Amino acid sequence: MKIIVRKIILVLSVLTLIGYVSFGVVSKKINFIYQPFRADHLSLAFTATDSRAEQVPYLLADIKELKNGNNSTGVILYNDINKQKNLSVIASMADDIYISLFNQSQLTDDLSSKFNNNINIAFPFDLRFHLAHDSNVTLKYDKVNQSLNLVYKGQTLQINDDLKSFDDFVIYRLPGISPDSLIKVGELVVNLATYPNDLSVPLDQLTSQSFEIYRSADQNLLVSQNYSFEQGRWTPQVGDCSAYLPGDAAIKMDLIGNPSGGQALKISSTNHYACTFKPFSVSLNTNLLYVFSFDYQNLTGDEIRYYLYLKNQIDQTQEKFDSFNAQDRNWHKYQTVIKPTIDQADEMTVYVYAPSEGDREITNVYDNFQLGSYVLDRTVTLEGLKTDTNYGTNNVVTLKVGENNFRFPRTTTNLLKDFNPSFEQGLWDQEAGDCSNYLDGKPQFLMMSDIRATDGEKSLRLSSANHFACTIRSFPIVLTSDMLYKLSFDYKSIEGDKVQYYYTIKNDFGQVQEKFDSFEGLDPAWQRFEEIIDPKIVDANNFDFYFYAPSDGSVKITNLYDNLRLEEFAPKEIFSYFLYFNQPEKNSNNNSSTIIISSDSIWRHAVDLKNINSSFLLVYPEQYDDSWKLHTAQNTFTIADNLHFEIDGHGNGWWISVFDLCIDKKICEQNADGSYNMSLVIENTKFKKLQLVFFALLFIEFIILLFSYGKRK
Repeated sequence: MKIIVRKIILVLSVLTLIGYVSFGVVSKKINFIYQPFRADHLSLAFTATDSRAEQVPYLLADIKELKNGNNSTGVILYNDINKQKNLSVIASMADDIYISLFNQSQLTDDLSSKFNNNINIAFPFDLRFHLAHDSNVTLKYDKVNQSLNLVYKGQTLQINDDLKSFDDFVIYRLPGISPDSLIKVGELVVNLATYPNDLSVPLDQLTSQSFEIYRSADQNLLVSQNYSFEQGRWTPQVGDCSAYLPGDAAIKMDLIGNPSGGQALKISSTNHYACTFKPFSVSLNTNLLYVFSFDYQNLTGDEIRYYLYLKNQIDQTQEKFDSFNAQDRNWHKYQTVIKPTIDQADEMTVYVYAPSEGDREITNVYDNFQLGSYVLDRTVTLEGLKTDTNYGTNNVVTLKVGENNFRFPRTTTNLLKDFNPSFEQGLWDQEAGDCSNYLDGKPQFLMMSDIRATDGEKSLRLSSANHFACTIRSFPIVLTSDMLYKLSFDYKSIEGDKVQYYYTIKNDFGQVQEKFDSFEGLDPAWQRFEEIIDPKIVDANNFDFYFYAPSDGSVKITNLYDNLRLEEFAPKEIFSYFLYFNQPEKNSNNNSSTIIISSDSIWRHAVDLKNINSSFLLVYPEQYDDSWKLHTAQNTFTIADNLHFEIDGHGNGWWISVFDLCIDKKICEQNADGSYNMSLVIENTKFKKLQLVFFALLFIEFIILLFSYGKRK
């Protein structure tokens, strides 16, 4: 037994010797990568909504920019480790202070956040925003200066008791653009003559492509082809473009006078789609853009509708359809841009309508149809635009002591309210659709109104025994790509346990964004479903939504649905807002100071500081651990733990107060010029304790060897 114990101690002794050599003797030959340095630039980063540093990546990215040309930058992040640290002692000395406001990964229904200013930061902060490569900007045309501006929209925030409206910020200008130009970026085309200055576009769509600027060439290619009814009607009789509707068509068409003294076409209907059409001879070039326009006046009802298609000699076609609501009974001009996609189109047929389905009379007047051509004038790129960087808004915010509250005052208006979202005006369809007609068998569906409701007096009851029963509603609403939207609906599982929905968002450029989801409805009571929609496509103007009873034949599914809502939740810009303070003169770089490092081992470094004039942050960029300590060379004083910070989300840093060490405790050497020299040691106490264990084992082995030798004697 004694032999076994001695062998164990011998092995430990060898390991001890190896460890001592590794951590002591050999380490003197190592060229250390992680050398301590004095931080000449100090930044503090706070987050109002979350304590985790990784939740403010744009702040980290900006702070890292400071380090590109200066490896003596220290960044203290207000994370879990730093919550109990003495930040107040260094807040007044920091060069930069950052405070984020809102966190998109933690969306609260009231869009609020808090920042506890318990260290009494009393500086005036600039409100800034981070412009990422995929941030949304608004295209705004300045008619006075004839420039197209890329604008970061200012928002309104409630900060404590004050409601602050922040200004729009122009991040880029394209000068020298006439007001009758067309601007084309990829598939996006803007007609400045009618542009309402409201188009929001992801910035990376603009920076990845050139801006093509087109100028007007021909005013009207239809001028000799009865474009304004001065030679009479286009067709002798009014047409019925919805003969499939029940009943005899009550439609008519007449020529009437227009405000300029000429003729216009009046077309009306009370139950069918009254229409008339004309084929125009054209010669369209795929390298040009064209603007199609007409004048219109709505006399009864509110819907204007047209349809056109292009055709060439080999029967290739291209079509365009639009329907929109008239805002009043006055004359207006409609314009749209056409980009030919078929070669050498030589015919353009135009239809106009009075589209009644029997629920109302519609009477429209049309006149002055035009097709103008535009040629490419020049191509420009966004040279010099800086992304993934921070911009100021020229707005100042001062924090109060204690809790500060930030809130976005959102509205809760249902964007779908005019389109029967809660089934109070009946079902969306006369019968359920089959959204799984690939399944075997005849579908067994039931769709009806139900008196069990959460909004009003009716809900939708949708049931299926073997297929995916569905119903759809198309909502003609505008969704902008710079806004987040909140989708919600109520549901109740009657039979089965599967709830399912699907939606699509579309725009006039052919872009589509969609989402399909299903989940278990285990609770038989009414439940509320909510999610945030982040539109990625530009200028969406249609929202299609489906409800399902999705049975595959194994179980019958019956669901109730009610209270479908879509609300504006928050503009995306607010999530890039942060507060920033800069005081570059407070912690000025002292070029005369020097730092000398000598390392006994990887766990102990002597740090000699020369010609120190002011307090500073000493950084040791090894992995942060509270076992790292900083003390004087004589070990008479140790820097307090609440002045030991995690730096850059990784390393160690200690705040060195010249007053505490040199003036109060008098442990520094003062130079003739009033500066100070100090000798400090960075040491890891875990390794120090381990070293004591090593030496103890060596001592025990030595005693055992002596004892064994004495017994042999």
